[in-house]
Parts: sequence; structure tokens; C-alpha cells
Amino acid sequence: MVEIKVLPRRDNVSSLASKRANLITEKSKVPILAGTVIKKDFYKVAEKYGIKIYEY
Repeated sequence: MVEIKVLPRRDNVSSLASKRANLITEKSKVPILAGTVIKKDFYKVAEKYGIKIYEY
């Protein structure tokens, strides 16, 4: 599952985490949040929820 945001906010991370809980039953699948401008504190928050962050 991938979500792309130009400037992701913390509520995007929690929203993606809740979608993950509802849709993914296999632990081998990982949600991804991608964006162009991602603050450094997002990496810690996303790691807490098991979400990968990609910045491009």
C-alpha cells in the first residue's frame, strides 16, 4: 500500500497505520508513505507504526 503526499503531516501517518490494520493481514506487506518534503521527526513516528518513508 502506497500513499504519496507532497508535504505529509502526522495525521497522514496515523491514517496510513489504521488502513494497514484494516487491510493487511500478512506481516510481510509494508505500507509506504512517499513525499517530496519530509521532516526528520517523521521517520521516528513512521518506524513506530511500521511504515516505510521514501523522500524524493
